[in-house]
Amino acid sequence: RRRLFLRAGMRILSSQNNHNLLLPGSRHSLLQSLCHMVLPPPQRLHLKIFLRRAPSQEEFFRGSLTKNPITLSSLNSPDPLVSDLRQHIASDLQMSDSAELLELLVA
Repeated sequence: RRRLFLRAGMRILSSQNNHNLLLPGSRHSLLQSLCHMVLPPPQRLHLKIFLRRAPSQEEFFRGSLTKNPITLSSLNSPDPLVSDLRQHIASDLQMSDSAELLELLVA
C-alpha cells in the first residue's frame, strides 16, 4: 500500500514537468506526504516512570511522591531531561528550591 502511494506520487510529480496537474501548494503537500512516508517524523515517547524512595531517606525528605507512576508528558518539556525529572520530584517533595541536592538512581 505504501509502495503504491509512493509510486503514484512519484508519477504525478514526474509528470509535473510536462503538464501542470497540481497547484504549487498541492505539489508541496504531496511532496511532504511522500517524505513523511519515507522518513516518518519522530514521535514523542509515552513512557511511565515509577518513583521509589529508599526507607532510609524518609526522615530526610518529608514530602510524599503523590503521582506514581508519572509520564514523560507530565514533565512539561518538549524534550524532557533528567534535570526536568529531578525538578518535578523536588516540587512533589516541597523542596523545589534545592532540587540539585537530590540524587537519582535509574534502573
